[in-house]
Amino acid sequence: MQWVLNLDKGYVRCGESTDVEKLEYRKVGELLLALAESKSNGASRQQLGEQLWPSGAHAARATNLRQALRHLRRIIGEELITTSAFCRLASATEVFLDNGDGSCSRAEPEASTGLKPVHAFGALVEVLSLSDPDRFLQLITTCPDMAQCLPHTLMSRALEQAAPGVSPNHPNLPWLTYWRSNVTIGPLGIRRAYPLLKRSTTLAYKYTDPLLVRETTYDLAASEILLGRPEVALRQIDEAEAFIRNSSAARSHRMQDLRGSALMHMGRNEEALEFLDHASEDTAGGAFDFAWHYALRALYTANTGDFELAARLNEAPARFGRESGAAQILGVSGLTSVILEAATDPRRAIHTATELVGFSRKHKIDNIALYAQETLADAYVAVQYFGEAKSTFESTKAMRQGLGYSYTHWDRRRLRRIALLAA
Repeated sequence: MQWVLNLDKGYVRCGESTDVEKLEYRKVGELLLALAESKSNGASRQQLGEQLWPSGAHAARATNLRQALRHLRRIIGEELITTSAFCRLASATEVFLDNGDGSCSRAEPEASTGLKPVHAFGALVEVLSLSDPDRFLQLITTCPDMAQCLPHTLMSRALEQAAPGVSPNHPNLPWLTYWRSNVTIGPLGIRRAYPLLKRSTTLAYKYTDPLLVRETTYDLAASEILLGRPEVALRQIDEAEAFIRNSSAARSHRMQDLRGSALMHMGRNEEALEFLDHASEDTAGGAFDFAWHYALRALYTANTGDFELAARLNEAPARFGRESGAAQILGVSGLTSVILEAATDPRRAIHTATELVGFSRKHKIDNIALYAQETLADAYVAVQYFGEAKSTFESTKAMRQGLGYSYTHWDRRRLRRIALLAA
């Protein structure tokens, strides 16, 4: 069937008929046009929500879309086909735009129109999680990087729907538990996610999955460091590496990076740098991992007080970060620069650290934002702005608590130092 749409006057009419259906909301007409341009491919609910209400929250988008779909169905009836994930028009439906001069133009899909890869994959996962939980679990197993490719809200909803009553003996249960814990970490903090991380690691060992042991141990050990227990993290890394030693599929330089972080938090700086040296030697030059290792080496070297060497080491990752737009590397490199400036020019460091905090929050690099704020507090102390130093540290404290992190002995020492100087 053919439908003629006039957005300016807010009506739809059927084919050659002169009778018109008044649109209760302009968005209903925009929805019809969006579906016509997506043609037989259809569009995911998430895509339609983002397209029609770009500034709205996820819950508001979903509500608005449901209302618009209900109004549109009253007009075109069964020609609107919807599922829990997709919306599309029937194959025989055609939509024309009223040009206002008596002529009409057909609404055609543009060359760039259609599902973006992330939306297409997201919609696929949503369909699988709703209609075939076992297939969804298999997809997680075969694609461990999936969570990085999906919007957080979609991943959360898909995991909530996926086999909630799955048997404890299900072969894919460790992966499901692992991804649930990773999704939980973001909004709920390390402390609340910790029990699930612990459970997923235990399951990984039970099912003797080297790759999953590596992934879960990495997250669990990283959380131990953030909770102020680096010695526990080091033991977990040792156990995991002993378990996966003979599995080439489970080898990862990230574990060495994490070992270096744990050692650094324990004050064993030289050992930490030694592990990073080995990791960077085994990595191809110019690659992301190579820049990442050098960024960490520069940061750890700055923490040892060798500022000249740290500045030299920081040149390559800073350049790579700028050229590739790698936010994580730019964050670590920026933190090294802030530490160096705080030691030589604290007034300039105040400005640099403030910019780094904003950058880190924008890109959701929470740990860099925390460290940058702590360095900012030190810079304020150095120029004797004790009030600003104290308020900055209190802001950091609130942020740390919101993320579920604990205080290390370094944090307590810094707070005592600020309090004494302010007095």
